[in-house]
Amino acid sequence: MAAVFESNSERDNNCPDLSFVSGIWVSHTHELKDSFKELVNTIYKTEAKVVDFQRKEEVVEEANLWASVASKGLITEVLKTKYLNEFTTVLFANALYFKGTWKEIFDEHHTRNQDFHLLNGDKISVPFMTGCKEYLYGSFEGVQVAKIPYLIGKDNKEFSMYIFLPKEKDGLPNLLTKSEF
Repeated sequence: MAAVFESNSERDNNCPDLSFVSGIWVSHTHELKDSFKELVNTIYKTEAKVVDFQRKEEVVEEANLWASVASKGLITEVLKTKYLNEFTTVLFANALYFKGTWKEIFDEHHTRNQDFHLLNGDKISVPFMTGCKEYLYGSFEGVQVAKIPYLIGKDNKEFSMYIFLPKEKDGLPNLLTKSEF
């Protein structure tokens, strides 16, 4: 009943470790249409499991065990009982685990405390990683983007972190509404 995408099953220290799982649970009081079941099977690569959501603890335990088994222990919790109530009829769960090593390691000695601006206008001092490595960088209308690559593993799959930073210190809400990214 689990859809699992996994990379680097050998878990080489230099290889990115990636696990993505999807699952669906439906209340025993409801029945899914065949067209929806087909969609779940073809798109999410999983099957719906029938459960009794009134037994919250059992459903949560089952969902978390499913995530742990499906991700080989990388993802151990996808659900808490507080997310279920008497109106719950269908539960979709997706979880993603990623751990990688930067291609160029940041030197901890270059970490500096700098101002970080909160959405409410306040600022706090936090440690920032800095460095002079050559990264792909772009500056666009209202936003800066940096690409920081991870080491490539034996499977030759490339992963990078993209950081989107608004140019204005109060620009995050506007950045989140942009559809170009």
